[in-house]
Amino acid sequence: MITAKLLSVKKSLRGLPENVLCLLLLIWALAAPPGAYASAANETEVFGAVYALHEMTPLSGVTVSLEPGMLASSPWRASMAGEDAENAPMLKCITGSDGGFIFSVLFPGTYLLRAQGAGIGLSQEHHVEVVSQGESLGPFPIHTISGGSIRGRVYNKNTGAGLADIYVRPYIEGARGRFQTMTNKDGDYVLENLPPGLCTLYLSCSFRQIYRDRKVCVRDNRAINAFDFSLDITGPENGIVSGRVVDCTGAPLTDATVIAQYSVLYRLRQNMARTDATGHFTMTDLYPDTPFTLAVLKDGYAFYFETMRPDSGEIGAITLHQEAVITGTVHDESGRPFENAMVNVWRGANRPKGHSQSLSVGHAMVFVSRNGMSSWTARDGSFRIGGLSAGEYQIEALFEPPISFYSSVSSVFWPDHAVAKASCDLVEGQTLYGLALSLKTADYLSSISGRVLNSDGRPVPGAGVRADNASYAGHTTADLDGAFTIRQLPHGAYWLNVYAGGYQFYTSWHHEGHPFERGRIKTGSEPVTLVLTESARLEGRVVNAETGAPIPVFQIGFGRERETPLDIDPGPLRTRLEPQGRFTLELNSHETHIVARAEGFTTTNQPLRIGAKEQPREIVVALSPTPDLEEELLIPKSGMCP
Repeated sequence: MITAKLLSVKKSLRGLPENVLCLLLLIWALAAPPGAYASAANETEVFGAVYALHEMTPLSGVTVSLEPGMLASSPWRASMAGEDAENAPMLKCITGSDGGFIFSVLFPGTYLLRAQGAGIGLSQEHHVEVVSQGESLGPFPIHTISGGSIRGRVYNKNTGAGLADIYVRPYIEGARGRFQTMTNKDGDYVLENLPPGLCTLYLSCSFRQIYRDRKVCVRDNRAINAFDFSLDITGPENGIVSGRVVDCTGAPLTDATVIAQYSVLYRLRQNMARTDATGHFTMTDLYPDTPFTLAVLKDGYAFYFETMRPDSGEIGAITLHQEAVITGTVHDESGRPFENAMVNVWRGANRPKGHSQSLSVGHAMVFVSRNGMSSWTARDGSFRIGGLSAGEYQIEALFEPPISFYSSVSSVFWPDHAVAKASCDLVEGQTLYGLALSLKTADYLSSISGRVLNSDGRPVPGAGVRADNASYAGHTTADLDGAFTIRQLPHGAYWLNVYAGGYQFYTSWHHEGHPFERGRIKTGSEPVTLVLTESARLEGRVVNAETGAPIPVFQIGFGRERETPLDIDPGPLRTRLEPQGRFTLELNSHETHIVARAEGFTTTNQPLRIGAKEQPREIVVALSPTPDLEEELLIPKSGMCP
């Protein structure tokens, strides 16, 4: 708290004479409690401002994020973020009236700085390198554009009536982030702040099994209106169910979640509603002629399940009872807490199978079904499972390691002797504390450890390390000393892959058509040292070939020759926003061409002519303008925007 206030004061005092500033800081220091100096000295300040690109005016009320850049650009970000999140979580703040922002960073590493959220279609990005604690880095100007918008209507081709609850999902090549919306009761939809580029709109409706797509070119500050879809809808009318949720005294329960679960439609959307101030709810667009399970969930109450038909109509009052809760810990045979163990709780003799509903409860994810519930242990091995009704329950804890990307393994991994089991009898409102479950894992789980260093022998903190043997896999990130330990791996030998920003991708899995034995590390062996080679950085500018002026919004990436030099296979192209058209690319592989394109310009494939020992030099990528297009709605025919 003290550090946050100090940083706020520092921001407000910028521009004062040095002697005045020193005097004010001295007064603060004399009044500050013990420990305030250490807190401030250990944090790094990252500051800057957000601007609109074309107007060059500061933007207030904009969300700015600072996230671990190593993981942000890593192909394993989704699976690795859990471990790193506690040490280096994404930070967010809102810009002030002058467009300014300021962050306090505790951990060294590479961070990705950008603006996002409402009003931002595309943001300039900065990779911020925090080398030591106590630095002040900035200012970082972040230029943004608002992007384009698409409005339209989805309607029944046969009746002209608007179709509600249709998912509209745009995919924009090269853009970061996901965008989606749903049609309202009249079938209208609006998509705003879309990055410029080739956009494919996907339409889907779970309960009608609709799937449609259309392409359109999105441009900055341009609205595309009346982009309508007509769907041929036939068959029975969708069902409607309504009711009221109350507690044991008959009092209405507000903001309870009501879910329609379809066991036969596992991959399809599940309908959801919430109760109003009177406890009432209405669920529409229920899949016709298909029974479903109505699930009602409310914090502090036992989950309610009932099977019904979509034409049930008004079902009356649903009474929820006080929940019973089971808490405890899972550890291995040595007493060490066991993270990511699955804990299953169910009623009856056999563990239930079939469809379950995923829910976020606090910081944990649980899976709920009619007869049971599942959750995972935290880093300290603890778990909490609530929402239980009174009754006798069976409890088991087990661990299943992540499956490899290349695996054909489909059977359950854990042996019977490695499953910890217990049972209990709960009454309404009871909380069972301190349940301890022990997993015997030494016979089938082990670890691989080591350090990640660069060619100079210095540690590479934040490097992502993945172990994979084409059946199972594990992952972690290197600490500040470059050390890593991948735990909970089934016994065997694994290939190691390492990814770190600024370094070439490291793998001991040599691939020439198929994987073969080379460089595999056995679990339980001595710690290994992995040396990364710095990747070459290619810097340059994207300019107008006729005027030499920089092109601020563009897509750029690498491509490779196919059969002839004229036949280029472009890799993934990232959309960039840089006021001066500048870019930096890392040469991690044997790229042969730079591929660049921008709205209003022709796409170019520029060969890379860099010798094996030659340092990459700054290059200029020149794009030729295309003739002006006057169509109000530009529908691409060649697979890309002209």
